[in-house]
Amino acid sequence: MNTSGRTLRSRRGFLIAGLTCLATPVFAQQCRRTPSDALGPYYLPGQPAQTDLCMRDSAPGMLVSGRVQSFPECRPVAGALVEVWHADASGAYTRSIQLVHDDFDCRLRASLRAGEDGRYSFRTIAPGAYHERPRHIHFRVTAPGYRVLATQLYFPPQEGIDPRLLARPAQAPAGASVAFEFDLNVAPS
Repeated sequence: MNTSGRTLRSRRGFLIAGLTCLATPVFAQQCRRTPSDALGPYYLPGQPAQTDLCMRDSAPGMLVSGRVQSFPECRPVAGALVEVWHADASGAYTRSIQLVHDDFDCRLRASLRAGEDGRYSFRTIAPGAYHERPRHIHFRVTAPGYRVLATQLYFPPQEGIDPRLLARPAQAPAGASVAFEFDLNVAPS
């Protein structure tokens, strides 16, 4: 009995250890810090608080959503400021020397606040490529007690881009033709 009891405990311990090992990489992958990327030359502070970056476009657009979380705990960072901006389909940015007149109904820029659960979302149009750069959306995240995160979201397929910066396809809700998830994990200051 003593021998079989030890065997049972050993098997149980082995099974628990194995399941823990399987679960750990999934947790670690979800809680990895979001890599920084270039802020870019077209950042402009103080953009409007809007969740539709191109109001004049009535076609179902692209929904981008995710969570702002603390790294390494992955707890929601409520109220974090998420600033976003990107080029239009032709690769031009609003309020830059590339455009003679801005389209204020389609700025492709916004300042969003993460909710209590750390979630943010916005609707936009697909960004275009410019200067032979892959299609991307810029993000700048700030919150008291955390380092500023400047990063970019890239759209697959892209070679040579950190996989943590690639948009993850998500279920598109009504009013969007396509949806992507992008979590922003920020480190304490």
